[in-house]
Amino acid sequence: MAVGLPNLLWLWKDLQREVENQFLMMQNCKPMRKTYFYFLGWLLLVLAACEYNEEHFPGLDELARPVDVRILEYELTAEDYAAISGNADNVSLAEARGLGTELQQLASKQMFSETLKASDFVPAFLNKKWYQLDEKSAIKVTYNLEADRPAYLDELSGAAMYTVSADDYEAVWKGEPYRYFTPSRPLARNADAILKGAFPEAASGDLVALAYNYSPQEPADFVEKAVPSLDENFNTFAAYEDIQLNGWVNVAEAGTNVWNARVYSGNAYPQFSAFNAPGDAIAWLITPEIDLSEAVSPTFSFDITLAHFAGYLLEVLISEDFYGEDPTAATWTDITHHFAFYNAGGSYTDLYVAGVMDMSDYQANNFRVAFRYVGNGPDGATTTIQVDNVQIGPENTVTTNELFTESFDDGLEAWDNQTVQGSEVWEQSSYEGSSRAEYSAYRTDGPQEGWLVSPAVTVPNTGASQLLIDLVVGHQNAECLSVMLSEDYVDDVTTATWVDVTSEFKFPVQPSGFSKEVPVGAASLAAYKGKDVHIAFKYVGDGTDNKTTTYQIYDVNVLSYLRQAPAGAPALKSASLLESDNYALYSYNGVAWTEKEDAVILNGSDYQKMGINYFSASDSPEKFLPTYLAMNKPYAAEGAEQTVVYFFGDRASLAADDYVLEGAAWARVPASVPFTDQFVRAHGEWIWDPSVVINLLPVRNDPTSVLYYQTATDWVWENVDQAAGVTEKGEGYVTSYGNNDYYTGASAYHNNVDWRIQAARNQHPDAYANMSDDEVAALLEDRLIAVMAEVLSILHPDAVLIEGVDITYTINVAIYTGTTVNNVTHSLVYKLVGPAEFEWESGPDPIQ
Repeated sequence: MAVGLPNLLWLWKDLQREVENQFLMMQNCKPMRKTYFYFLGWLLLVLAACEYNEEHFPGLDELARPVDVRILEYELTAEDYAAISGNADNVSLAEARGLGTELQQLASKQMFSETLKASDFVPAFLNKKWYQLDEKSAIKVTYNLEADRPAYLDELSGAAMYTVSADDYEAVWKGEPYRYFTPSRPLARNADAILKGAFPEAASGDLVALAYNYSPQEPADFVEKAVPSLDENFNTFAAYEDIQLNGWVNVAEAGTNVWNARVYSGNAYPQFSAFNAPGDAIAWLITPEIDLSEAVSPTFSFDITLAHFAGYLLEVLISEDFYGEDPTAATWTDITHHFAFYNAGGSYTDLYVAGVMDMSDYQANNFRVAFRYVGNGPDGATTTIQVDNVQIGPENTVTTNELFTESFDDGLEAWDNQTVQGSEVWEQSSYEGSSRAEYSAYRTDGPQEGWLVSPAVTVPNTGASQLLIDLVVGHQNAECLSVMLSEDYVDDVTTATWVDVTSEFKFPVQPSGFSKEVPVGAASLAAYKGKDVHIAFKYVGDGTDNKTTTYQIYDVNVLSYLRQAPAGAPALKSASLLESDNYALYSYNGVAWTEKEDAVILNGSDYQKMGINYFSASDSPEKFLPTYLAMNKPYAAEGAEQTVVYFFGDRASLAADDYVLEGAAWARVPASVPFTDQFVRAHGEWIWDPSVVINLLPVRNDPTSVLYYQTATDWVWENVDQAAGVTEKGEGYVTSYGNNDYYTGASAYHNNVDWRIQAARNQHPDAYANMSDDEVAALLEDRLIAVMAEVLSILHPDAVLIEGVDITYTINVAIYTGTTVNNVTHSLVYKLVGPAEFEWESGPDPIQ
């Protein structure tokens, strides 16, 4: 009697119940006690029988147990990929191998890859789905294998997520409580600053999906502040209209083009460029006449954008005698140096504050300000320049943040005072109660070089930061002073890297005596955003060579300008206007974050229209995206392609696909090919069956075929020919070229097995002299079988056994007997029987 474990358990439960019943009956009935002892005796007999069978009939219980061995074929579904992605064992394995992100993306991508292998991650899935199957069961699993998927799709799928924060909006609106972008404050102009703040260590090529809010309308009471003099934002113009405003003058000095309007995200502004101009292109945009006689602390500020940079071509001028006719007939003073410009190469800069100029010196007489563009098309002087928000008067909407200020009232102790050559040093002096730093090579003997270096100044990521200097020049006989900047200075000026910005300033010309103390201009610090910078004044003179100009530096200021939003009202708008779930893709080019225009990312409103929150296995992208693309790209031409980025599985997981318009319908570009692997049940687990098939194609120079056949020929040379005393190739089985042999017929030249009997006799007459053709053919076959086993051992040294799994290596070869072969014709099968040890199992058998 064989009792399996499950049957024994059932029996034990029945006996337990019976014992309880008998015991209860014994309590009330004396005769029942006799029955009870009979029952116990019967139980002991059953147990003894079990022990007897196990001792004398081993394996009998196993034979009695039900067996469930199956051979199945299965294709993974979208739900299966999600299950594999979320399997706890797989998550641990992926994290250990650094594949966590790729495993997470498997749910949306629904394909394995060369790094995320089905052989590693499918077994855990099978262990849960087919846990009940017994040893020797096998499943052939068909899955999607990534095939030539463009790298940029994976990069987009792995883009970082960032949601514009309350602090970000506050910076955009200069403290106002709005939590959205508008046409006057668009994301495009602010994304670079926001992302630089959020990702200060970004590398070129990094991608971010930016979540933000947007309203097509400005806040309810968004009204520009009125100013007593001039406050012009040009928002009354449509694109490409010439700038024609009451009191303004817009005239061409050379060429025919004048300043005209452009509009970007609802914001209008004057623009000029000499691009395509046939020669000189000079244009003036001149303000109305301005009277500041009653103004208190008046200033002048404006914003600027530069693009397609080909030189700083804008002049800012002021005149007290221009009366609205020919600007070349008036007297103009160049005040450009009071403003600081920077560029972004071929890209557009953000709209930034060019500076804030004190206009106190212009209160006595009326004046006009001119923006004069000087370019030339053929010479390539064609920078695009846009100006906006021109404000002149006692009030402006620019917030000034003081980053560093020095008046030298406390001496020079906070500065590094270094002498590189000579004996002179920078010294503190004063005049009429004002302190200054002073240097002169007067009465020195030989060359002098002295440096005065500021403490580090931190330049913020936001705003337009500038260096401004007030100084006095005396007894000028040479240009001895340079203004320098460094971001790597430590304590030695000679080892630091310095950038000379002297040309940004306009020093007084004073051959005798001393000039007045004047502001000499501003230098942009845009290149140092988010960094620490040191400012240095470098004096180089020579008392014996009449290079002794005196410089007295009174004030050094680093200021950051931000144009604040005019006063508005509610931060919240009605739901019908506020789009609170928008997304945009941005990439970092090493200098700035720019919008990625070659891919689209779905907004929250798009999912809402589809009736879902995100795509999933049940709500696949293929169901919805063709319609989405048809609606959003109605004029796309046949063959058009579009990359789409979307959420899959949740609102934290991105996926990306390419779609193509074919036959008037959008369809996903296949990114995978079906592939089948076998998995077998061994020792209670599913494992990948790593049997290998090797195709040795009869194609000249095929690398795989050459490798295997040459290895076979080399083995014959070393173990057969040389062992027989052959010293030169061509005198034994291996030919003189060394790339084929007639011991096996292997040819690394033709990449086939040459079994032409006469060819074998010709190569080694003695070896085959006394044999029939059939005997030669049989010997070549036996030798090929033997040598190929050696080849496998050589080329697969890491092959190891997997307990419970038969691993085979199948070699498909092309056997040539005189008739041309273009594909493999026969198979040899070898079984792995030890570490890198192979045993012939069958073949060569014809391939059907």
